[in-house]
Amino acid sequence: SIVYTSEPGTMRHNLERLMRVSEAERQVPNYVAAIMAIYFSHGADQDIRCAMQRMAVEPNLIWINALHVRGELQPWVDPLALADAIVRQEYAVIHGWCQRDIAEDALAEHLITTCLSVMAGATRGAARSEILEALDRVGSQGVQALKLPRADFAASAENLPAEKALVLR
Repeated sequence: SIVYTSEPGTMRHNLERLMRVSEAERQVPNYVAAIMAIYFSHGADQDIRCAMQRMAVEPNLIWINALHVRGELQPWVDPLALADAIVRQEYAVIHGWCQRDIAEDALAEHLITTCLSVMAGATRGAARSEILEALDRVGSQGVQALKLPRADFAASAENLPAEKALVLR
């Protein structure tokens, strides 16, 4: 399981999740490509596509609902629809990475800037300012400017059976 350094319901927690997701996906690109092929296939079973969508919507919804409670979403924003839209954008970025339209080492930056760009239009007040500041930092200095923790797959692999550890390394 992933241990986060920031509180759920915060921008930083969501960005940390995106960083960890991108790092994990870079470890198993063929697996991710197969999953994205299923998700974007016209013939994919609707239950499979819905399950994939739902599991990615939930983590986004925690942050979005926190913003909603604080009154920092635009009045026209439906939290569930926004979380759903962000996931569709995230999956489109991941699919582009699988197709090699996005450089291998640029996945995290693309995921983060895509999420924050959508959220910038959907928020107001302090949340919007925080998002725009993060986008400015990423734009001028790269994703490392956010100082998000990085996953240690070698350490994680040491705690797994040998056959699973190979996948993570």
